[in-house]
Amino acid sequence: MLDFNDQAMNRFVEHQMLTTFKEFQADCHRHFKKYSDPEEARANPPNALVRRDEDWHFLCDHYISRAF
Repeated sequence: MLDFNDQAMNRFVEHQMLTTFKEFQADCHRHFKKYSDPEEARANPPNALVRRDEDWHFLCDHYISRAF
């Protein structure tokens, strides 16, 4: 059982969650960069985002933006 009153446990869980999220973001960006055409990338989401078009399109728009 997790004791969320334990600060060390909280730090560990937060670190694991952040690491997992960063790896997911990097995997998605790596997948996007496989395609020379952004529209082709939009049409071919990674396995983790199949049937989640809205999420994948949001990321594609982000990768295309100047802010990225």
